[in-house]
Amino acid sequence: MRILRSGACWVALVALATLVGCKSAEQQQADKDAMDKLAGTYKGTIKTGEAVDAEEADEPEVSAKVGEAGTTFVIDKDVLSWRSADGTPYMWQKITVDAGKGTIDLLLVDEKGKSVTTTSKKTSGSGKKKKTSTTTTEYRQRGVYKVEGDKLTITLGPWNSMARPSEVNATGKGVTTLVLTKVTDTKKAAAEAKEQKETADKKAADDKKAADDKKAADDKKAADDKKAADDKANDNKGNDKGSDTRHHGHH
Repeated sequence: MRILRSGACWVALVALATLVGCKSAEQQQADKDAMDKLAGTYKGTIKTGEAVDAEEADEPEVSAKVGEAGTTFVIDKDVLSWRSADGTPYMWQKITVDAGKGTIDLLLVDEKGKSVTTTSKKTSGSGKKKKTSTTTTEYRQRGVYKVEGDKLTITLGPWNSMARPSEVNATGKGVTTLVLTKVTDTKKAAAEAKEQKETADKKAADDKKAADDKKAADDKKAADDKKAADDKANDNKGNDKGSDTRHHGHH
């Protein structure tokens, strides 16, 4: 038996599909127009809330580059791609919007647009009643969005959480907000992203050098202090021995 899980049970997914199917032609057109309006290249910032507790987390393995300095975002058709400062995409999410409600869902996909999933097997019963079920998990974020001119703000709930943020810029465990600005000059944006990445890398290198220098200084001080303590201990031993020698000589 195969079970599809996406932070929700199968029944909920069927209900969702039914709901989408019930949209009027006007609503479907409004959603398409909204997606067309979102298309473009963006730069911006990522604000993340407090991490979700480990036992509650249902997160995918995503690129370590997520959120790095110089990241740009490209919305092409119905896919949001996250890109490094050099323009190389490293994460993709399929977008579904409800223009009337201002909601947005992002489904993690690969570069070909196929849903990224993980599978797990569970065995129950024994003997002839032994059954093995396979659960396939998709990874989705539910959120809300707002467009103000060239500014796009998206606030997303935790991965595979049924809870959707009530408004943009809401906060909470596992909540992420993307504050993006559409770029008209993509070459300039690429140069700025590269500069931002180089600045962040230089700062990281400078911070590491400062930490290494401090550790070296601390280690040297500790070594000097130990040597001074050892020298003092040896001097005291020498004085005690000299005192003993003089004492015996007197007798």
